[in-house]
Parts: sequence; structure tokens; C-alpha cells
Amino acid sequence: MAATSRHRRRTAAVLITTAALGLTITQAQAAGRGTDPFGVRALRHQAHLNEQHQGLSPFAKDGDDDGGGEGQEIAEQADQYAEARTSPGIVAPGAYGAAYEALRNLPHTGGSWRDVTRLPYDSDDPRYRDVNSNSSGGAGRVTGRVTGLAADDHGYVYAGSANGGVFRSRTGGGHWTEISDRLPALSTGDLQLDGRGRLWYATGEANTSSTAFLGTGVYVLDDPRHGSFGKRDRVGGDELESTSIHALRFAGDKVWAATTRGVWSHSTKTLKGAWKLEFAPNPDYLPGGPKAADPDAAYKNIANDIAADPKDPNKVVLAVGWRGGDDYNGFYTKGRNGWQRLTGLGDLPSDSGDVGNVTFAHSADGSRYYAIDQSPEQTNENPDSGLEGIFVSKSGSPTGPWTRIADYKQLRDSGSALTGAGYQPGIQAWYNQFLAVDPKNPDHVYAGLEEVFETKDGGKSWTVPGPYWNFGFPCWSIDPSRQSGSCPSTVHADQHAVTIGSDHGRSYVVVGDDGGAFR
Repeated sequence: MAATSRHRRRTAAVLITTAALGLTITQAQAAGRGTDPFGVRALRHQAHLNEQHQGLSPFAKDGDDDGGGEGQEIAEQADQYAEARTSPGIVAPGAYGAAYEALRNLPHTGGSWRDVTRLPYDSDDPRYRDVNSNSSGGAGRVTGRVTGLAADDHGYVYAGSANGGVFRSRTGGGHWTEISDRLPALSTGDLQLDGRGRLWYATGEANTSSTAFLGTGVYVLDDPRHGSFGKRDRVGGDELESTSIHALRFAGDKVWAATTRGVWSHSTKTLKGAWKLEFAPNPDYLPGGPKAADPDAAYKNIANDIAADPKDPNKVVLAVGWRGGDDYNGFYTKGRNGWQRLTGLGDLPSDSGDVGNVTFAHSADGSRYYAIDQSPEQTNENPDSGLEGIFVSKSGSPTGPWTRIADYKQLRDSGSALTGAGYQPGIQAWYNQFLAVDPKNPDHVYAGLEEVFETKDGGKSWTVPGPYWNFGFPCWSIDPSRQSGSCPSTVHADQHAVTIGSDHGRSYVVVGDDGGAFR
């Protein structure tokens, strides 16, 4: 009985600590499905680190070891947990909408409800200090995950949450109003304002973690400052229903969508008519295909981003690939014989083992393209990071040549809070990514991984305006009376979205992460 109790305490400690690190449902599922389907090695490695007190819990106690031999049991628990939840999964197009309509048609009875959970959650409340829950780390008031952001030059900010819909602020952030509650899906993949001021809402979070939900397509709001989304605002039919959408990009008169079922496009002049499937690397695995029932079908056509040449909107580069690695991973562009894999990009790798989750961003003047690349090989083999690097194309073309301007070691040494073995910048690059270029300065860039990084000189030097937390810095102590000073405010961990807006000429940056939106 005592041994069982010790085992439960130890297992719970491992899972609680890894949950605080974002590992229970993230890093444990980052590995390739063929060699390590649910990241058993990653979870066992993290458990080993925590057992050696190399994790981030200062409260780990000696004496709870009952002789070892529990790693396999922990791995089996992780396998069962992940198997039931691993995103993206398979849902037939139209099924989501049909289920929503069936729900709406169910009989209902009247009643009144009162919200009893409106108190804000202050993660830095001095009455509760627990490093395992990020408490007192500097993030302050936190909410749920924000995965899409957009802002204009009149103080309006739009935030899309992982599974709570879209909210509008007229004050540059704060005093939020919901504007999407009438939609059948409230999971956010991307938010973008187009050149006409319309707000495009791509549903279906594409972070491929266990808490990501599929969507019902893309919706457009003509007057986002005053209106709200409705079902009639959907673009096209149900082609993108039951997908996750990683990114929307505009090029000429087209909007491109990078989804878990390939890359699609639609006219921005008319919102009627179906979406066009531009490229799927393995079409046999799509719904209706001969291999649609294959257990790996959901992982065979994942697209992460699209980059359009600013000098020619018809020239685009697709970043395609499953984060755990697959033969189809790579960069593609369209030639005379259809879509072809790109090689010879400079420092930006083109082999499938080093192309995973990718994010693009370009400068307003067209002189720069930037990219973040997560490497499946690094993710599977490097215990410290899965980041291949941050890159720039100084030609302004997405075909390069590309130059690496940061790797995880350089970011680690720039003021990061993640300097310990087993958890350094980019360890969750398959899950945490954003990029934004200052519209007034092509060399001023914000990059999001677990933390917020900034360069003002095109990548020659980096700073960390939003470290993971203040734990490990001299300003912090578990005893507030022993701190060397007041720790600065910081963002919550794990970055997903970014936007740059302004109000009356004053610019600001808003980032979205696992704890909400921070400015």
C-alpha cells in the first residue's frame, strides 16, 4: 500500500511538473508517429530530468523513490492519454455542420443562468506562490490561450481564442466584446485584416496538440469595428469544414489557406463559390480518397504557411509538413510541371528531416522575408530544442537565398529564462511560433517561441522582452522578502500569435499565448 502511494505521488509529481512546462500534452506528442508515436522517449526523458532535480520544481522531495522501474508505467499512461486526444484526427467535411444543426434542433426548456466566475485570475497573487503552476512568475492576470490576433491603425484589436471565439477591443486591448458567438465553431486558427479592412476568421486551431479543435471553415466580417460574425459570413462551402487552418495569406486577388488537408485558395473579390485545392502532397489520404481510412491519414497533408513573392503574387512558396517528420515535408513552388519541391535555399534547409512547422513574415517594403523553422530531426533527437533556426531572405523573395540569423543557443544566451538542460528556446517550436516585422523598419522583428524575442538590427543581436517567467532570475525568490527587487511583468509562456497596431500614431505590439493577450 505504501509503495503504491509513493508511486502515485511520484507519477503525479512528474505529470504536474511537465504540465507546468507544457509537456504533458505537447512535447509528449511532438515526435514522429512512426518511430515514437506519442513521444514516449520525450516524456521518459523529462521524467528523468525531474527525478534528478534538474526540472523546474524547487519543491521536489527526496525519499519518494520506491526503487525505480516506473518509467514504462508513466509512458503507458502518456500513451493512453495521447492516443485519445492527438490532433488533428479525422472528421468528414460537413459532419461538423450537420452535428451543429442537430444540436440547434434539439428541444430545450427556458431558464436563467447567472455567471459566477467573473473574478480575474491573478497568477501573481502573493497569497499563492507555487512555481509548478507558474504562480508569481510575472504574467499577472491570465486567461486561456489566444491563437489569433489582428489590429488596425485606429486602436481596434481583434483576438481569437483557442476555443472561445473572437473578441474586439476599441482601446488597443482591454474592454473586450465577443463578436463570433453565433458561429458553430469557436476554435481559432488565424485572424487577418485584408487591404479593405475586412476581418477574416479562420476556424480550427492548427497547433496539433491534444487541446486543439477542428473548425467549420473561414468567415469574413465586412465591418469588424461594429458588426459580429454570422453563419452567412462563411466563404465558399464546406470544403474547409472539419479542418484546422494554420494561416491565411493574401496575394493579389487571392487568399490562401494552409490547412491540415493541404493548401487551398479563394478569390477575395467574390466570396461565393467553392475553395480550390491548390496542393495536397498525398491526395489519396484526403476524405474520399482510397487511403482516407488509414490511421495516419490526418498527418499526410499538413500545410503550415504560404509566402507570396511581393514582386509577383502568382509566385508562392508553400511550407508543408508534419511536425514529427514525414517524407513529404519541405518547401514547394509551382512550375511548368505542377508543384515542385524547392532545394538550394541557402541556410534554410530543404530536406524533409529538417522542415517541420514553419512560419513566414515579410516586411512592408518588400525588402525582407523572415522564417522560423522547426526541425523534426532536432525535435526527435535533441533533448534541449527542436528549433532549426530563424532565417532571413534579404532579397525579399521567399525563394531566398536565406541566411540563418538565430539558433536556439544564440536565443538562449540573449536573456532567455530557459537555460537549463532539457528545456531551452525552441523546445516546443512545433507548438509555439509567431513572426512579425515592424511596418516602419524591415530590420525590426518580433519572434515568438516559448518566449518573445526581438531584434532591431535584422538578427545581429537579440533581446527577450517577454521571458518565459522570472524564476531563475536574481529578482525572484519563493520568499518575497528575500527577492533582490521587484520582478518585471512578463508575458505568459508559449507564444502563438502577434499583431502590430497603432492608435493616434502610437504603435504597440500585442502577443497571444497560453495565458491570453499581452501588450
